[in-house]
Amino acid sequence: MLCRPEAATMIVAVSSALAACDWANIDAIAPLPVSGDGIADVTLPVTGEEIGEASPPADESLDSANSSEVERDAFSTTSLPCTSNAVAVEQWTFDATAQGWTLLLDTDVAATLTWTGTTGNPAAGALEVDTNPAPSDAAVLRGAWLVLDQTPPSDLSDRTLSAWVWLDSGPSPHLKAFAQTGTQWAWADGGTFLLTPHAWTCVSLSASAPAYNQANYDPTDVIRIGFEMLGPAAFRVYVDSVRYD
Repeated sequence: MLCRPEAATMIVAVSSALAACDWANIDAIAPLPVSGDGIADVTLPVTGEEIGEASPPADESLDSANSSEVERDAFSTTSLPCTSNAVAVEQWTFDATAQGWTLLLDTDVAATLTWTGTTGNPAAGALEVDTNPAPSDAAVLRGAWLVLDQTPPSDLSDRTLSAWVWLDSGPSPHLKAFAQTGTQWAWADGGTFLLTPHAWTCVSLSASAPAYNQANYDPTDVIRIGFEMLGPAAFRVYVDSVRYD
């Protein structure tokens, strides 16, 4: 069942003007590899039974796909969407700023989004997301949504949204690339990925062939793209090289 709570939610927007803020004690983070070394060879989809009830921000019409999910074959690094030779229609490399990406928070979750130059893939510059859900039932997944609204709406039919994501600490969140469309914010996602610690993992969504979508989802009318990150405990991830092609 899809979850649409009525509880008030908290929205954190990080602008490029705040890129230098030390919200997450970045000076204490040891530099991480800035090349493709350590790329995860396998992405692991999980089934719907393993996903707890999320609580997306109701006022932003986010709708987590907690219904049954499609099992997929793991990709080798040679066939990952992130390594495609296709020319990107849009891309965000985070060389110096957050480039307009913002963070939406679940209820009972503390989180920060900041730009960091200590890591990245393939070059330095990435978004750091630190998420700390309040103590709760371990079966309940809570977290945040890294999002970019599309104004005007974008046509992503036959396009693939992808990003490299690095799990720096904590348990792997259940991570999904997603898109929302139309006036009803219809949801689609590429299935749930579990991240390999200390490795770059490619997370993706085929906009015209998602692993899950609502009935009124329309890839020609995308109003938001993003990455859902839900977990039972605190975690830190880095996101880089977001693109669709």
